[in-house]
Amino acid sequence: METLSELLEELESTGDDEATIEIAAEAMAQGETPREGLLRLLEHSLPSIRRAVTLALGRRSDDEARPHLEARLEDASAEVRSAACMALAEL
Repeated sequence: METLSELLEELESTGDDEATIEIAAEAMAQGETPREGLLRLLEHSLPSIRRAVTLALGRRSDDEARPHLEARLEDASAEVRSAACMALAEL
């Protein structure tokens, strides 16, 4: 299992500091595994969070995330849809 610090390193590489901080805070508050937290946050109301999470899931090369990433191809935000394309390409 990936540690929270490893997850944060992945998120930091997206360059979205606000998303990284918010995701970390939510994951710690929920007591979830990083994967559970990421999958839950794909439904976050802020597009910047959904984008960062989508990219992080792609970097993890977790093929079980594929259906969740494919669902982001229909996201209301163009940035999230673009991130989903990039993340799927990394799987």
